Amino acid sequence: MAAEGSRGALQAPVLQDSEASRTVAAADPQPPNARDGGEIPESLRLPAAEERVGSSLGVRSIDPAESLSQVLEVSGEYKIPLPQGKFQAICSALHNQICSPAKQLSIENHKELFHCVLLLARSSPDDLLAFLHEQLEIEHEAVRVASLDLLRAIVGADLPETRVKKLLIVKAVKSNLSDQNATVRKAALHFIRTLLSSGSVENCAAWDLVAYVFSEFSVSTSKLSVEEESTIQTLCIDILQCLDTSVNGMTQVLWPRLLEYVVPAQYTGTLKPLCRCLRELAEKKQQEGEAAACLDYSGQGL
Repeated sequence: MAAEGSRGALQAPVLQDSEASRTVAAADPQPPNARDGGEIPESLRLPAAEERVGSSLGVRSIDPAESLSQVLEVSGEYKIPLPQGKFQAICSALHNQICSPAKQLSIENHKELFHCVLLLARSSPDDLLAFLHEQLEIEHEAVRVASLDLLRAIVGADLPETRVKKLLIVKAVKSNLSDQNATVRKAALHFIRTLLSSGSVENCAAWDLVAYVFSEFSVSTSKLSVEEESTIQTLCIDILQCLDTSVNGMTQVLWPRLLEYVVPAQYTGTLKPLCRCLRELAEKKQQEGEAAACLDYSGQGL
């Protein structure tokens, strides 16, 4: 069953030229201020945008993502909703191009595809996150890695529309933390590094992800080569080394739970970044006063 789901995800239908044009045209013939009599630049009028989109969602276009991003920008700027059913089709087409092993993306095209996804995150964050969560449930390496990379891009962009949805995003990522595939594990760790470096980690179950970093450092599976395990361990150390206690909510996330990892032998290799972070936390707690420095293992507020 998993294999069938995998093939379905990678063979999602790609919208063709006429469909791409109808996606925007069906939403509204002209932007609001055009209907109200206001003038807008010719290049931003939807008929012109439709001409630019061409085969924006098909493999035949020279630069499909750029054309699609222009249409989505017009749609977002003038608050024109995508027709019902088209949002899912666009998400599937974009995701398919990102994770398809048959299509080697250029750096520029890769950036444009991710830009399109960020535009969708601004217009319909709940729908997009639900779509990516569904993709993470598919047991296929490329599908999961692409979904984790897109969630990392969304968190890294720190969009107002998705900033309050970090808990939902973390829950989606946590559903994949038991995957032992090396590429998926690295994608999850890269997501965690971006999340922990974002503007705030309050109320998003961030400690579970920190604990996962320690777990990944110590775990060893017979399925991976020594080199792959070494790469993962190096990434874990890099994440811990870059922990920034000045990030909003980070002190509450890390203190005092980091102390759990000081003694166990399997975490000896993490002691350098761990002690550096503990020193900074202790200094902050000392500045806050004696009451703040008291250890509270109840976990309340984390």
